[in-house]
Parts: sequence; C-alpha cells; structure tokens
Amino acid sequence: MRRTVARAAWLLLAASSRLLRRPKFARRQRLILRHGVLEYEKQDFFRLHNVTSVREAFRREAASIATRHPSLLDLGGGDGSNFKDIFDGIEGFPGSYSILDIIERPGVDNAVVGDACKPIVTDRRFDVTFTNNALEHMPEPFMVAQNMYDLLKANGLVMASTVFACHQHASPDDYWRFTDSGLRYVFEKAGFETIEFGYDISQRRREKLGGHIPESAPLIDRKGGWQERWFVFYIGRKPGTAAERPDNGKSNGQPPNERQSSLGNGQTK
Repeated sequence: MRRTVARAAWLLLAASSRLLRRPKFARRQRLILRHGVLEYEKQDFFRLHNVTSVREAFRREAASIATRHPSLLDLGGGDGSNFKDIFDGIEGFPGSYSILDIIERPGVDNAVVGDACKPIVTDRRFDVTFTNNALEHMPEPFMVAQNMYDLLKANGLVMASTVFACHQHASPDDYWRFTDSGLRYVFEKAGFETIEFGYDISQRRREKLGGHIPESAPLIDRKGGWQERWFVFYIGRKPGTAAERPDNGKSNGQPPNERQSSLGNGQTK
C-alpha cells in the first residue's frame, strides 16, 4: 500500500514538473513571483466583481437626485475637501451640506463635533448620508452604518467608500480593511437595500505623494508598507416603508448606555 502511494506521488510530481516547464506555465510562475496573482485569476476577479470608479459611481447617483436639492450629512468629512473633489460641478447637489467629525474643524461651515461610533440623538433627517475614506478609522463600523441608516429619510441614499488595500495611516487611528462583500454586509445589516458595490483600483500603483509605482516593483516597500491602494464602495437606499428597522425597532428610541452624539434640532455650528 505504501509503495503504491509513493509511486502515485512520484508520478504526480513528475507530471507537475513537466507541466511547469512548458512556456505557458513557466510564464505564470513568473507572474506569481512578480505580482502574486495568476493571469487567469485576474480575469476571474474582473468577472466576479464590479470594478469601476468610485467617483463616477457616486456622481452618477448624485446627478440622479440633484433636482431635488437633497440635504446631505458627511460623516468623518473633515474640512469637506474630499467631498468637493468628488461632487464638484453637479448643480443642485447637495441642497444643504453638514459635516459630523470627531475632530473640531474651526472655520468650517456647517460642521458639528460628534462621534459616529456612538448612538446619535437628533430629530434631523437627511436625504443622503455619506462617508469617504473614513470608515477604516472608525472602531465601530456597524454602529456607523446604523447611524447612517437612522439619520436618513425614507428612500434616502447612502454612499460610502473606504479602503481594501492601503498602507497603515492613523487618523487618529487605523482599524479596518474591507472587501466589497464585507462592506455590503455591514450596510445591509443596518437595513439598507443595495444599489451598487464594488472596487476602485484606478490608483492601485499610485504613490500617496504622487507618481506611479512600476508594475515590476515589489509589493512591500523598504519600510514594510503595503504599496497597493485599492478602494471599495457601497451605494444603498433606505427602504421606503421606513416604519420598522430590521430589528423591529428594538434599538430605536432606546436610551443608550454610552455618551451620545447630537446634531441638535436643525442647528449646526
């Protein structure tokens, strides 16, 4: 029995060795060493996942509701510059713009200091809740998604982008990396109906300070940092019925045990 198993293993090894010496397979082996992924796996990735531009996906949804002059809340929006880079030039979007950020932003209009990882108590409701490259810095992403759901009007729109692959960048800390399915799960768990989700790899070899990293460069730099930069995004809608949450309203209106963030009653700083 042992002799039979050993002979079968030897034959399999010999066959594999001959196979790998063929030009096509030798090329794939070189691809493994250079890029860490086989060509056919790349093709499968594009077949199985939505790969597009985050900016274009967001602008498309924004343009579809711009005539309504929607109100928008930007969670983790900082000074608002990232928002402007994405949506600049879309007339009527947004009709009103507010920022919720954990860091005080002196001189920034319509900015409120608050923690999106804590239950938010307010009577205000928005047409759009938005977050861009901030969710990886928030320790409680499920709570953030729930707040984005609760702060929306019925049929309201959520747009979120974050990172799938990126160097560590604390601001003030760095907690998470999301796959497209993982990000969808976070928001569907909050009650959203999915419109679109996927990856943006347009900047995968772009350095933070500008310029492109050659394809032949190693994936890990001399300091141990990850050179790939992939973004992941989610677009969803709050169901129009809006009478009940997915948990039948058990957490709706319940007094939280922790400190709450507040957006006031229509007032912002």
